[in-house]
Amino acid sequence: NIDFPHALELLAGKAGVALPEKSSNRTKPKNGIDKADLYLPNTVAAHFFHQVLTHHALGQQAHDYLQSRNVNEKSVTAFQLGYAPAKSDALKALFVKRQISERTIQLAGEPDRFRHRVMFPFRDILGRIVGFSGRALGDQMPKYLNTGETQIFHKNKYLYGLYEAKKAIAAAEKIILVEGQLDLIMAHQAGTCYTVATSGTALTDDHLIILRRYSDTLLLGFDGD
Repeated sequence: NIDFPHALELLAGKAGVALPEKSSNRTKPKNGIDKADLYLPNTVAAHFFHQVLTHHALGQQAHDYLQSRNVNEKSVTAFQLGYAPAKSDALKALFVKRQISERTIQLAGEPDRFRHRVMFPFRDILGRIVGFSGRALGDQMPKYLNTGETQIFHKNKYLYGLYEAKKAIAAAEKIILVEGQLDLIMAHQAGTCYTVATSGTALTDDHLIILRRYSDTLLLGFDGD
């Protein structure tokens, strides 16, 4: 239920096989940074945000907020939810320690731009972190701040929770589509794990093309507005 290039990447990763470079028409990126390098800053950031939420006093307000929305600990772990502190010094120090360049961080969507927000990592169909949605805990706007367009994240094509839902979709032979991360998490907690969500955008043709790969039956669970 994934396209051919993604199938190759998935199987090569499982087998420990390095895929050869594509044909000679492949050129080195003008910025000198390969697309594959852009997953690392987001992976490091997702782990950092999750650790702050689950193991640090700074994450208590975010933890309380998630509890108030009935998000359980199993979901916190399954969706790698996190908290971005008001200051990003520690995350920036991690990037320096991992020798991640400023240019790579910028092209990955600047995961260190989030402040005082509950963090929802975006995974692609292979489970790689491609971006984030951050829910404000204070009065800052917007209430939800998403990663901008990058080489690895396109919001008009992205479906939150598809990685987690794909096995359940195959078993149920149907998909429920909802709006937003919390609606999806509540659906999964209720046992309807064949649910996915749009993230800060209306339903697009690209979404439908992707969903069609997984099932012929789509049920919409959008809000009234």
